[in-house]
Amino acid sequence: MKAMSVMRFALVGAVGFGLGVLIAGAGFLIPFGGALGGASLGLALEDKRKVAILAVLGAIGATCGVRVILVMGSAVWDYPLRMAVVIGAMVGAWLGVAFWDCKSIVALTVVGAVGFGLGGAIAGDSLPWLLAIGSIGGASLGAALGYLEDRSLADTQRPRVR
Repeated sequence: MKAMSVMRFALVGAVGFGLGVLIAGAGFLIPFGGALGGASLGLALEDKRKVAILAVLGAIGATCGVRVILVMGSAVWDYPLRMAVVIGAMVGAWLGVAFWDCKSIVALTVVGAVGFGLGGAIAGDSLPWLLAIGSIGGASLGAALGYLEDRSLADTQRPRVR
């Protein structure tokens, strides 16, 4: 893959998670928002099986993120930036599970937390800004996944010997 491929992953992630977070926030459809974002990254992978797996894991991650927030109570609930970080980390972690690789799980957890946290810091907590939060977080996850896929392809290719 080339840098353009990583950009494609970032763009697809931005669109999928941007719309997913907007829909989730508008109607409290949290699992649907995570599923839409996860499925978009599966589409970027061009793997029908991964579309379904990442959709399910995205839904689980978003739901678990909200559950963690509810358990933590007002320490997180009253702060939209903290909410974005927790949900981003949970979604990233669950998406990483699809690749059965600790490196992917850790990388996507950190990138999810940072990306959605950055989106939350920039956008604030109003409904129209949910698109920005999801787009920034999704672009971050997409770029990280594109990079990880690029690295995994490079690791599996062997040098040509004549």
